[in-house]
Amino acid sequence: RYEQSELSWATRWDPYVAISKQQKQSHWLSITHSTIFVGVLFGLIALFLLRMLRKDFLASYSIWDDAFDEAGWKGLHGDVFRMPPHALWLSVCTGT
Repeated sequence: RYEQSELSWATRWDPYVAISKQQKQSHWLSITHSTIFVGVLFGLIALFLLRMLRKDFLASYSIWDDAFDEAGWKGLHGDVFRMPPHALWLSVCTGT
């Protein structure tokens, strides 16, 4: 059943959209807390990754001296492009 209202069509949502000063302040407080929380989490993850990568880099750097570097990479190059034994069976098994 339709009842005539005193509100105009253009202002019908104004009571729902109106935000008080306290609500605006709580929105900004929520945004600030979320931003700080994301920043702290990002910092912790970055710290964890940097420590892990630093340990890996130092471990791998101590292995690679000049003599091993030349021979190691040349040997790896030869192994990568070498045809595997039973190449036909390898292609059949991995292709299905």
